[in-house]
Amino acid sequence: MSDSNACPMCRSKLKTFISVEDRPMAICADCRHITWRNMPSDEEVAAHYQKVYSGQHAQKDLQESQREYYMNHLATLVGLSPRDENVVVDYGCAWPTLLETGKDVQGISRRIGIDYDEGAREYGGSVGIDMFAPHEISQKIEPRSIDIIRFSHVIEHLIDPAVVLDGIQALLRPGGIVYITQPIFPVLE
Repeated sequence: MSDSNACPMCRSKLKTFISVEDRPMAICADCRHITWRNMPSDEEVAAHYQKVYSGQHAQKDLQESQREYYMNHLATLVGLSPRDENVVVDYGCAWPTLLETGKDVQGISRRIGIDYDEGAREYGGSVGIDMFAPHEISQKIEPRSIDIIRFSHVIEHLIDPAVVLDGIQALLRPGGIVYITQPIFPVLE
């Protein structure tokens, strides 16, 4: 686990400023990132996302309603790659509709979904997508084997984004694409 006094984004000093449900939150003096002072365990995070995103946000219906957008989005990302065949990863994919539409996008040789939701992983596996929980990445994906990785509205939910991005960098092929979007930043267009 990382230093609880260092910002998980820029590693600068954190300052506690508020407590929520008896759990102190801290803000970075430099980049203003807000984080928990005492981070939850991987098991607590997985249980939270299983309950909140799978159970309360109707991810399957939400993802399914975006099929056409996802197919066009993937085609755009693949079009940015210098390779003819690409391994595409969607980190935090929720219900893997984006990756499922990838079967109809030229230039994709392998689709990998990363998510805590066991039901989403089972479904993805049933339609030919390699699906893994976040803790399985280093054992299941070869170094320098990913061409495109997508983090869509995910970075802000990670316990330690810098550690995740460092780990992903080791899996990315030279010239690979990392696509990141957050609620406060515009999407690819």
